[in-house]
Amino acid sequence: MAQAPPTVRPSARVLRRPPRRRRLRAAALLPARLRHGRPLRLMARLLAAVLLGVIAARSGAGGPAAAGVVTGLGFWLVLTMRGDLAPPPGR
Repeated sequence: MAQAPPTVRPSARVLRRPPRRRRLRAAALLPARLRHGRPLRLMARLLAAVLLGVIAARSGAGGPAAAGVVTGLGFWLVLTMRGDLAPPPGR
């Protein structure tokens, strides 16, 4: 008679969310990180993403294709935006 393999439970460290205080502090530091980082480069990225999104939405490519392009631009912006921010204090 074969036994079922033991259930693997993720560790408590994996399940924990960051403390609320840390998220609030990160949100409070965001304006300073924008100001002391590269604000012109970030604005240029944001403007490029918005313009390309408008072009994709207005093109005759159809709904799903335009939605995919706009979603891709959003991911690109989120993933590259961090490089234009100043590092948090203490780093």
